[in-house]
Amino acid sequence: MWNEELKTYRVDMDRTERKQCKSKWFEDGGRDRISKSVDKGLKWQENAAEILTAVAALKN
Repeated sequence: MWNEELKTYRVDMDRTERKQCKSKWFEDGGRDRISKSVDKGLKWQENAAEILTAVAALKN
């Protein structure tokens, strides 16, 4: 949240406010977004490996 006096974001949130933000993040699917991006990264690595083996086979 923006703090106008300090011209910065609030860092003075108490523990319960931080927990609420964190739980809201999880409710909004934060964990799902991370796992989806990890899955995409793994899929990309698999595709890259297939492409490299195909290129190596073509060279031989």
